[in-house]
Amino acid sequence: MMAPSDTATVPQRVSPARALVLVMLATILCVALAEAVLWTLLPMRSGTRVAYSQSLPGVKSRIVYTADRYGLRSLSDWTLPKPPGTIRILCLGASTTNQPTQSTEDTWSAILQRLLERELETQNPKWGVAGIQVAAFGGGGQRVFNRVVWCEENLDRFDPDIVVTLEGINDLCFNGGPEYSYGGSEARIASLRESPSKSPGLKRFLQTNSQLYRRAAALKNAIAARRALATGGMFEWHSKNLPELRAKYAAYPYVETLARDPDPIVEFGDGMRALLALLAERQIRPVVLAQPTLWKETMSEAEERALWIFVDTPEGRVRPHSGWLAREMARYNAVQRDCAAAAGAAYVPLDEMVPKTLDAFFDDCHFTDAGNEQVARAILPEVTERARAVAQALPRR
Repeated sequence: MMAPSDTATVPQRVSPARALVLVMLATILCVALAEAVLWTLLPMRSGTRVAYSQSLPGVKSRIVYTADRYGLRSLSDWTLPKPPGTIRILCLGASTTNQPTQSTEDTWSAILQRLLERELETQNPKWGVAGIQVAAFGGGGQRVFNRVVWCEENLDRFDPDIVVTLEGINDLCFNGGPEYSYGGSEARIASLRESPSKSPGLKRFLQTNSQLYRRAAALKNAIAARRALATGGMFEWHSKNLPELRAKYAAYPYVETLARDPDPIVEFGDGMRALLALLAERQIRPVVLAQPTLWKETMSEAEERALWIFVDTPEGRVRPHSGWLAREMARYNAVQRDCAAAAGAAYVPLDEMVPKTLDAFFDDCHFTDAGNEQVARAILPEVTERARAVAQALPRR
């Protein structure tokens, strides 16, 4: 039997640091390979897609809510940068712009795009543009200063030629509560900037470049949306929890009239001026829409039953008379009209153009499918005029 050789090779133990490096390299290689396969064979657009059923009057019962990776709702693909020769129209507002109770094709912004495309088909030799894209971005429950901060962060990358605003309902109703204070526009903007989304730069990079991230985000969004639909956390006025909201509304103290001190309309006016100034700095053409509502001096029993939006006051939430609500909304719309005039912006008295009936609204301010059609057709002339002016300023193709 032979003795072991003195020169036998002894296995070398890999150091923990080197092992970690090898694992990291292998992981990076696998991720890169997975990304390459997915981008080549199964590319996926990031964004949100939620299908659900509802029982709201005047609205389709089966809804597919979709938004792209930027939170925009559009019939078009808003690629970055904007394609040459394209007119982009960005519609900004709250839930009456986001419209989670409608599929994208039934929103007023999508109907507006189809109407403009029809106009373009007949006028294209005169306009000479590659196409028109309309998108909507709305934040449910948000107020006008939320829009100012969002525009600061996003206008440059989306590069819209026209911005359509629909503001007022949340500034009127959800401002002025027991702890309300307003220290001026700069203070309000600064407070909203203090809580930006986590790592927005990294998130945008991954949304744009990673198929794995898109799939993980889509799964997370789908799970969160299902939970939110069950609790009303996603679409607060969804048909499943509207009865509860209306029961709470009926329990709030009823008031014939009220006056709030401080008056939130001061903040609203400052916010509209700040928003329009921001658009003017970027040479974007604004179209300001008056906020339409169901509210009027005298309402039928059915119309009264449709209401649920309370008003915040220093003493707490109240349920004002519909006449006060209509007059107060008219006061807020007058502020928008005056701000638009001072800024040289277009103003559309949408509150006077959309009928105050349950054919157009299923609650205080959210549109039925027929209401969306009326909104789009009402604003079409002003938007068309500005789109034509943009087209004339574009380099000739």
